[in-house]
Amino acid sequence: MPDAFTIRRARYAALPLVAAALAACRDMPPTGPSNSTPHYLVSALDCTATRESIDCQEKGIGVSSSIQDAAAQARAGGGHVQAGVSAQVILGGQGYYVMLKSTNVQLVGTTLSANVTVQNLTNQPFGTADGSTADANGVRVFFFTGPTVTGGAGPVTVANPDGTALFLASGETYFQWPNGNNSGAIIPSNGTTVIRLWQFNVPSSSTTFVFSVFVATRVPNESVGAVIVPAHTFSMMTLGSAHTCAMRTTNVEYCWGRNSYGALGKGDTVETKIPLGLLGNPIKFAQVSGGGDFSCGVDTGNNPYCWGDNFSGQLGGSVGTDRLIPGLVTGGQHFSSVGAGADYACGLDATGKAWCWGSNFLGQLGDGTNTDHTGPALVSGGQAFASLSVGAYHACGLTASGAAYCWGANTDGEIGDGTTIARTTETAVAGTFVSLAAGTNFTCAVNSSGTMMCWGSNQSGQLGNSSTTNHPSPAAVSGSVVFSKAAAGESHACGVSTVGAAYCWGANANGQIGDGTTAQKLVPTAVTPGTLVFSQIEAGFSHTCAATSGGSAYCWGSNEAGQLGDGTTTQRPSAVAVALP
Repeated sequence: MPDAFTIRRARYAALPLVAAALAACRDMPPTGPSNSTPHYLVSALDCTATRESIDCQEKGIGVSSSIQDAAAQARAGGGHVQAGVSAQVILGGQGYYVMLKSTNVQLVGTTLSANVTVQNLTNQPFGTADGSTADANGVRVFFFTGPTVTGGAGPVTVANPDGTALFLASGETYFQWPNGNNSGAIIPSNGTTVIRLWQFNVPSSSTTFVFSVFVATRVPNESVGAVIVPAHTFSMMTLGSAHTCAMRTTNVEYCWGRNSYGALGKGDTVETKIPLGLLGNPIKFAQVSGGGDFSCGVDTGNNPYCWGDNFSGQLGGSVGTDRLIPGLVTGGQHFSSVGAGADYACGLDATGKAWCWGSNFLGQLGDGTNTDHTGPALVSGGQAFASLSVGAYHACGLTASGAAYCWGANTDGEIGDGTTIARTTETAVAGTFVSLAAGTNFTCAVNSSGTMMCWGSNQSGQLGNSSTTNHPSPAAVSGSVVFSKAAAGESHACGVSTVGAAYCWGANANGQIGDGTTAQKLVPTAVTPGTLVFSQIEAGFSHTCAATSGGSAYCWGSNEAGQLGDGTTTQRPSAVAVALP
């Protein structure tokens, strides 16, 4: 790589992928009430608190005409939250049905206080039995175990409860929204309660304590549709080098993770650890793609936008001026989809022709030259593509018949034509494929028989064939898994089988394989927990994200910038749920 590009590109060194569609729904919804009796919804959470933070995980949820029965279901961790999976619900985390969010957590003397809200993540209103009349109890949070000191000495007690009530076998301390005024409150779908001040008496000898709570409320009966399902879904997800973007079914764009140059598109350069919408952005996106330190998308009118780093003109305008919010790509073209690489981008027009712009020092724009372009340039070759995958420095397209063509960098054979010669125009790859993903310096694709084929660099085992030898033409991965989807990152690859199992292989220093370890894998290795059934998968520099068959999003691997979207910067070697906005 020429020295002139080395310093700038060192900060991404990674492949972002073209966005792929997710299913529009989350996991299979639980069965709704079977009669017209008003029902209780109870969500169980296990919580840990220190002197600086409070963190809870949702165990399960119950829906029953009896509040005790609903509590028993929730406490068992059963029913409606997938076994083995916990989702953070405090400090930016998320549950499937309820978000219990705390802010301004602080210890003054021996009083630990936090401002707490409850958000309704279901499709039904909270605090009402018929959908219109407020229940007197509104939403209550019951402490059914603890607080119990686990670090240091106690005791710790709840300092300012609203009262106690007979909930299980004895009276449990609770906080209530509204604050015990007997007027009730209805919290609509996606609605959030007012802030309640929680306080705990914490002696100086205590450093950590735990407690468990039930969030309990009335929900409407079956006659007004009380099937309880999560109300929030993402319809599309894409990974940049250290940031992630996703689109809601309402065509609203959300991004999280690294934001040094404005890749999140929210008007600043502050990173975020949970999905946040593009601040004040009225654009309705139909598709998005994350790049090195920038992102691109097309709106519902097929207009292309890019934002973030613009060192090489990859935003489709003048060179050098970064953009903190989405801006139109120059040239006036309309695209059905776009893909973002390390420092260039490509789009498909209505006829399937590919256009690219930005850096071109390795021929990644595919126009037959090595000249950079600040606006879309037509890729040479004339193929009409049905889909496009944009790697770090090479791109590939699939025709409707499954023929693959690639162009750009080919140092390690990533083009797949049997050579290591850079290609500045569309170059055919042998085989017929149904899914293709371009990585940093390698490519993987699923052929018509379900065999995963990979080619290019194999220094980390990313070709999945039990070796670390490069291959300049397609070679089958090891094993007998029948795949339907492919994903390629910086030095690791992944796929989803025809039965929804996720597998990854290659580099794993940050847990990006998702098998619970950080050991390199030379063959396809199952992602944990194995109970998850995936339909789609994406790979970034050193993190991976996937969607279940119902549309729930999970990520694993590197998380130094919050790119996993779980509200933390903790590296995760197994799949964790992404927080929803």
